[in-house]
Amino acid sequence: MVRLITCQQAALLVAKRHDHALSAAQRAGLWTHLHHCRHCSRYARQSSLLAQLARHTALGPVRSPLAPVRVPPLRVLAEAR
Repeated sequence: MVRLITCQQAALLVAKRHDHALSAAQRAGLWTHLHHCRHCSRYARQSSLLAQLARHTALGPVRSPLAPVRVPPLRVLAEAR
């Protein structure tokens, strides 16, 4: 039987799973909690994104998916008409 965990315990497991393997019981408890708690589910997605960005940053410069898109100068747009 899966033991229900609190949001605080879920947050600790989310942080721990980026550095260490979770036991089967921990994975099951976290999975159950994340499927029932939208706040912790959002936190887990954000945490995963931050961990992924940190790994890529440690490997070298990477174009951020949040980087602004370059817009051509206005004169180029006016000449295209």
